[in-house]
Amino acid sequence: MYTDLASRLMLPFMKVTRVEINPVSEFAAEDAPLMAVVESIEDARETAGQYGIELISFEDGIALFQTKENPLVVISRGEQYNYPPLSVNYVRTVDEVTEQQLNE
Repeated sequence: MYTDLASRLMLPFMKVTRVEINPVSEFAAEDAPLMAVVESIEDARETAGQYGIELISFEDGIALFQTKENPLVVISRGEQYNYPPLSVNYVRTVDEVTEQQLNE
């Protein structure tokens, strides 16, 4: 069967529904809630010092940081003082995953 979609006519038997395939869920990482792209371990240490946060790890240009403060407050402070940018370290999933499953 051929249907000319350019005419925008929908045949009565063709039901149209919006379906989200692979909805993305986001969970903030608890062990290292902040991350930054840096050139070296020295840059990562300097960034940690500027923000007053703890450097957790550095690998392949990605530094992970820990803070007791709200991560969004830390990011905002960095923007105010023009520090190197940080972002929240999210774990993204494409299936229905609960926080409990994520922590197992």
